[in-house]
Amino acid sequence: VLVDKDGLNLGTTQANSLSVTAGGNVFQTGAAKVTGAASINAGANDITLDQAANDFNTLSLTGGRLTVVDATALQLGATSGTAFGLTTGGDITQLDKTSITTTLGFILNAGANDVTLTNAGNDFNVIGFTAGDVSITDKNAVMLRTLTASSLAVKAGGEVTQIGAATVTGATSVDAGTNAVTLTQAGNDFGSVGVTAGAASITDKNAVALDAIKATSLTVKAGGNVTQNAAATVMGNTSVEATGFDVSLNNAGNNLNTVNATAKDLSITDATGGVVLGSIVATGNTTVTSTGGSIVQGEGATLSVAGTSSLTAINDGNPADITLTEKANTLTGAVTVAGQNVQLTTVSNLSVSGT
Repeated sequence: VLVDKDGLNLGTTQANSLSVTAGGNVFQTGAAKVTGAASINAGANDITLDQAANDFNTLSLTGGRLTVVDATALQLGATSGTAFGLTTGGDITQLDKTSITTTLGFILNAGANDVTLTNAGNDFNVIGFTAGDVSITDKNAVMLRTLTASSLAVKAGGEVTQIGAATVTGATSVDAGTNAVTLTQAGNDFGSVGVTAGAASITDKNAVALDAIKATSLTVKAGGNVTQNAAATVMGNTSVEATGFDVSLNNAGNNLNTVNATAKDLSITDATGGVVLGSIVATGNTTVTSTGGSIVQGEGATLSVAGTSSLTAINDGNPADITLTEKANTLTGAVTVAGQNVQLTTVSNLSVSGT
């Protein structure tokens, strides 16, 4: 146990446990190896534990700006600071029933190792990281800085936003309850993305696969194909922009309301309550299948399909209505329909087959 009314310089330290209380900055000129719990309280002053050979087991910190380097894995106890920079040579985890609070942000570098910071009381404000599999929980809103990970799971009690691009080679899952999720940095590169949110917005510079989506609205912008791994439930508008690439929203369990899309080939499937087509621009072919009701257009919305169109509307196993009657529609290729009370309007010559 060390108590110093002023700042403290820690030289080479080996201990089973360590407790430090200081009235000034705490820093190092030698590495520390602590096999048990280490706790450092510097009030509002800075703590800098940046020796490359440090090897803490469990570390709790109270201070201003916090800087920690650990050569191996690290478990964090109760930690509070204005900003926290952490570099480790192993996994980063948390002690049960503790929390991490940073007012300005938390930046972690665990290399290819995992980061698991999922205690309910965490309040990062801003967080960025380089790691393998990452799971984080924040009781409030959280802003994501530049991050690189093999997978990412975020659970937040407020909005989830970005101030830096995300590169995630595997699955990204974001649960913000009914709060907004805005992942719209132009440099984002997700493998797949699943979201539970109010308004959800996703940008990917390449192709992106959508995992389970539950949102009040959904906006997706991609530099490649947009596909699905699981069903989407969107109560309001779904808008997907993938100019020159294919958009396949064809999961049999989809519950979409209004769909807007810009794509090459476009495929839309809806299982509940019918589907409303908003603005549709497809330079290739379009397939729309509604197994739970009619296919209609939003007021003032237009369809522009350069290739063929296939439209199927079913309700309780019976044919349902297809009503696409906006005057500015352009259905250039052949149209195949399966429904009842089919009404189509197009400024181009119309070639229709089906029932």
